[in-house]
Amino acid sequence: MSRPAFAAVESKPIVTNKRIAIIGGGISGLTAALTLADRGVKATVYEANPTRVGGRMWTQRTYWGGGQTSEIGGELIDTGHKKMLELCRRFGLSTVDFAASGPAGATETLWFGGGYYDRAQADEDFKAMYQAVRRDYSEAGTPTWNSATPTGIAMSNMNLYDWIESRTPGGHASRLGKFLDCAYNVEYGADTVNQAAYAAVCMLGWQSNPGHFNIWGGSNERYHVVGGNDQVTSAVAAALPSGSIQMGYKLVAIRANSDGTQTLTFDNGGTTKTVTADHTILTVPLPILQGLDLSRANFDPLMTNLLRDARMGYVTKLNMKFTSRPWRGTGPWPGVAAGDCFTEQPFQQTWDTTKAQAGTGGVLIQYGGGSLAYGLNPAGPFNTDSDPAVRAIAQNYLGQIDTVFPGTRAAWTGKAQLSAWHKNPYSLGAYSYWPVSYLHRYAGYEGTRQGNVHIGGEHTSYDFQGFMNGGAVEGERAANEVIADLR
Repeated sequence: MSRPAFAAVESKPIVTNKRIAIIGGGISGLTAALTLADRGVKATVYEANPTRVGGRMWTQRTYWGGGQTSEIGGELIDTGHKKMLELCRRFGLSTVDFAASGPAGATETLWFGGGYYDRAQADEDFKAMYQAVRRDYSEAGTPTWNSATPTGIAMSNMNLYDWIESRTPGGHASRLGKFLDCAYNVEYGADTVNQAAYAAVCMLGWQSNPGHFNIWGGSNERYHVVGGNDQVTSAVAAALPSGSIQMGYKLVAIRANSDGTQTLTFDNGGTTKTVTADHTILTVPLPILQGLDLSRANFDPLMTNLLRDARMGYVTKLNMKFTSRPWRGTGPWPGVAAGDCFTEQPFQQTWDTTKAQAGTGGVLIQYGGGSLAYGLNPAGPFNTDSDPAVRAIAQNYLGQIDTVFPGTRAAWTGKAQLSAWHKNPYSLGAYSYWPVSYLHRYAGYEGTRQGNVHIGGEHTSYDFQGFMNGGAVEGERAANEVIADLR
């Protein structure tokens, strides 16, 4: 049973007649609305999608059969993602320890340099670059728009490809160099030549045990919501006051008025509608924000330039159903496998999204990033195997996956679903990343209010960029800015 929606709220309600508009009904906008509702403040959420809230959190729970689910969008929750875990507790949603599921002793299966690359050997190889990584990390500090060390600026200006080339013994000719390049391509959804080196420095550098390094540092991707992550956004939406969400409202333009209000222009199913708000919270994905007419929004020059230079990453998730799980346990690969793979082959990465779910068969994800992901061109953003393009992509990648996990291709049921978020008109990409020369000019400024326009969304989060938690935390932060003004 869920606890009452407002059971945890003890703060004194705020009485106001101010009009609060929240743009975007994903985890960030919904968390903003919930934060306001907890203080008795009514807000209206305007969602461009006419049929669904939840944004980039969306669960597939009907296609695979046997009660198995997969995530079309955001999937895993770190131990440190306190806001997401808090929302799960509040609404009575159970989480499973995804990282600890699967065969005992399982490690990542790596395929680089034309064959298997033992994870223990990768640990050994990392030791040779550890001191260089630690030096970069300790000297770089935390580069932001208003505070950066010389090394921090250097790590902002250097691209990640060149950093790997210069810090890894053997550079990209080494198996470790290829592993790092693949892992950070898919982590941020951008080719490493386009990413700031700091993206890897901040994740790899904090680790005190180079003999057993985590490829993504402190991000342990430990938890998943039992039954699907979009239960979180659905629960938050259901807890809001009746009539809080307006569907099919696509924001087109913002005009700042002399009295501190904003005139919001929407496209509502082909009809232009205007709304006047006293406060507006923008929580749309970065490319949508960049596409708005802000010419009369009175955004300051730094924010205007930031929105010009910020970048969205591209990742694709190809979920495929199998009659068995040939990727589990022991095999021709070193050690014990659970389906987690990184490779130099074009399929880049896999994991078993049903690792913690019952069933002989399972759903394996092929995860792609950067130009390889952006180059996939299905007929629609979330098509299944009924789309010939999705079938062809699945067959192509299965041929590659079969070299790492033999028997996988033969176990495929023919079912597949491809998430291509860059084809989705409501997001135009997966999540944001730090492009070269961005951090020391803009980082940390993304959520800076512009008059009475407040900005949330995962792209405004320094610590949780790209994660569901980043969206939730920044939605809460933007709402608290409004609350502070209303007190």
